[in-house]
Amino acid sequence: MTIVAFMAMSCTIAAQDYKHLYQEQKELNKVTLKARMAKAGKDAIKEAKKYEKQGWKPMPGKLPLSQQFDKAFNRQVELSEDGMLKYIYGVGMSTAASTAAAQMAASTAARENIASAMGVSLTTLIDDRKQQQQLSAIEASTLDEIAQKGKQIFTQDLGKTETVVEAYRVLDNNNFEVMIGISYSTHEAAKQMGEIVKKSFVEKGLQSASVDINDKLGLK
Repeated sequence: MTIVAFMAMSCTIAAQDYKHLYQEQKELNKVTLKARMAKAGKDAIKEAKKYEKQGWKPMPGKLPLSQQFDKAFNRQVELSEDGMLKYIYGVGMSTAASTAAAQMAASTAARENIASAMGVSLTTLIDDRKQQQQLSAIEASTLDEIAQKGKQIFTQDLGKTETVVEAYRVLDNNNFEVMIGISYSTHEAAKQMGEIVKKSFVEKGLQSASVDINDKLGLK
């Protein structure tokens, strides 16, 4: 057997082994995910009962709290094939004289929570790339500026979200307290961060750096 043939066969075996290991990991992730979701379901029932005792009810026409919480808890543990969380979850609460006003403010607060989480994620990415010395001084400085404005920028440009929890209760003073829980795809969040980063670099006249900055950060 020639060296070339041996190397080709070795590569084939390595590829097969990798494929087998990858498939095993996927199956393990599925089992782990089922266990995590089963626990999330049990926790959701307990949490729903606790909130119901405190006077919370589903908004008119919405699912019972136990079902809403079950979906919310699942959103917080569901993983993608690469083992990363599939969703960012944010909760907002607000009190007002009407449910409509409280609902609007709570929804805004929930979106801001998601935007804040995105800002933290970007800061973490920046710190990691700095430690690995993958960023130039101007790149790091520009990214730091974006991260500092993260909540404001990301809230404005937040894409399609899913409202998972919509609940309210009437307080002793007859005001309404509303709780809104929303989820946002981490894939869409990464895409949004990538677009904002590239746009910010171009606006600063850093066109050349904008070409590969998202690759450096792992944002697609």
